[in-house]
Amino acid sequence: MLKNANIHEILKSHPDLNEFRTNINAAGAIQAEIKKILPQTMKNKIAIVLATPKKLTIYADSQTIGAKLRQKFPTILRTIQSMEAHKLIEAIDIKVAPTDKAAPNIKRDWVRHTQISLTSIEQMKAKLTKF
Repeated sequence: MLKNANIHEILKSHPDLNEFRTNINAAGAIQAEIKKILPQTMKNKIAIVLATPKKLTIYADSQTIGAKLRQKFPTILRTIQSMEAHKLIEAIDIKVAPTDKAAPNIKRDWVRHTQISLTSIEQMKAKLTKF
């Protein structure tokens, strides 16, 4: 297997994962259709998972995006059910979770001071403790 293989190459090389690959492709098709009806500001703030053939889960970036998706629920469901392959979807679950790839709480390194900054800090400390 290639060291830098993407998920689609890995799925193609393992026939046992055909159902998983089908699920990913179906979720991608649904996401493309839903993004056609959403405003531009919301398009990159959602991720879609086809949990079962009857249930779709949409992850929104924030509570605001989730609330707007809930308002558009009837339109989204009509759009999905108009697709021949997804007429069986009866429920949409909207969850709020960050969908971006950035790590939210990255541990930062300690600040390393130079001799000049340490001298400046000592001078400020002396002025503050003077009174």
